[in-house]
Amino acid sequence: MVAVLGLAAVYVAAAKLGLSLEVAQGNATPVWPPTGIALAALLILGPRMWPGVLLGAFIANATTPIPLWTAGLIAVGNASEAVIGALLLRRVGFRNSLDRVKDVLALTILAGLVGTTVSATVGVTALVLASEIVPSTYALHWEVWWIGDVMGTLLVTPALLAWVTARPRMDRARALEALAILVGLIVVSITFLRVEPPAATYALFPLVIWASLRFRQIGASTSVLIGAGFAIAAILSGSKPFGGIDATQAVALMQALLAGVAISNLVVAATLSERDKAEVGLRKEAALVADREAQLAEAQDVARLGSWEWDVVSKEVTWSDEMYVIYGYGTERFPITFERALERVVVEDRTKILQNVSRGM
Repeated sequence: MVAVLGLAAVYVAAAKLGLSLEVAQGNATPVWPPTGIALAALLILGPRMWPGVLLGAFIANATTPIPLWTAGLIAVGNASEAVIGALLLRRVGFRNSLDRVKDVLALTILAGLVGTTVSATVGVTALVLASEIVPSTYALHWEVWWIGDVMGTLLVTPALLAWVTARPRMDRARALEALAILVGLIVVSITFLRVEPPAATYALFPLVIWASLRFRQIGASTSVLIGAGFAIAAILSGSKPFGGIDATQAVALMQALLAGVAISNLVVAATLSERDKAEVGLRKEAALVADREAQLAEAQDVARLGSWEWDVVSKEVTWSDEMYVIYGYGTERFPITFERALERVVVEDRTKILQNVSRGM
């Protein structure tokens, strides 16, 4: 119950932030972090958290100038969106760590692009039924609502999942490196967003890539989220990075650009994570093989048995250490050929060996 109420409180605070911005179109806004918070909560804590989303969404909308039944219907849409998004991801074996490329793509497509249509459709339909908006603006409000939910999913959810699941190694050097990236993001975001065209979008690339390469998912998601926050703040304060379009469109476009950056770098981070895991697996396998070879050598030494291999094509013969001992060479080691191996075999056995080899050929 405490967790549910806590989620509801966080949802309300984030919702009020989005609705208070001047880019909001009534109850539709292109900045809607609650979607990302709700989805992350259900993925991390389980589907039992849906009442927190429902309660938070209802309070957030009920405290605006719309009828209570409309607020309730919108809340149902918001909660359904989170539940459906989480269920779709679970059905495809989604992992919260986002350490596989397929997890990043699943989050983007299933939760980001598909699941968010539920809330936009239910919410805008409720506003039309309540005569809060005219039917002719349905498409416009649906687009703004949907963009806000998509951006909340793609910008907020990965960061929350990364901070909960990631365990980055953080010594003094890496802490200073993370601080350098953070300072760079702030400076670039504040400075270049006031330049036309929007140079900050491109200037952020090296910093986000740096964060992705060094800190994987947590670096990629957090750096983009920070950049998005400063970008939105700059646009709301009067910056016009895209020329003459209004602030609502500018915020939506900037978020879309940064969401593209986020997805790209999450894919990079996931690819690197998959490579790291493959390398660890290979090292473990190599260690296991070496251990088995050591056990085999020990067993041969105890049993006074040897093992050998013969590559007929290359004519290379490989002996175990015990074979050298058995053949009387002691600790001496040298390349073996089939002919040399036969030198120490008695004539009778040598003839049988040659006959068997000939017959086998």
